Amino acid sequence: MEKWTMVEDLRCVVFQIAVEGMSKKRAARLNNIPRPTLIRHLKRVSQGPGVKKQPGRPTVLSDDQEESLVSILQDMESRLFGLTVADNTDNYHSIVCSHS
Repeated sequence: MEKWTMVEDLRCVVFQIAVEGMSKKRAARLNNIPRPTLIRHLKRVSQGPGVKKQPGRPTVLSDDQEESLVSILQDMESRLFGLTVADNTDNYHSIVCSHS
């Protein structure tokens, strides 16, 4: 079974259902999209402007905090300094606490 690409496949399926009159069950099966996912997105389409996908969870860090953490990690990498998970966690906590 092929994996589906979210936004493009959903737009095609919404078109198939809304314009071509295909059933939800058949459209989901033909496009390898889980039916509950398709139904949830069809509800959103009927309520708003169209298919939008919000990737993942909301962010925890602000853009400034993220840039600061990235610069620390890239600096350490350029110096060939191996960081452990604990080191990264400490860096993360220090950045979040200093910007809060």
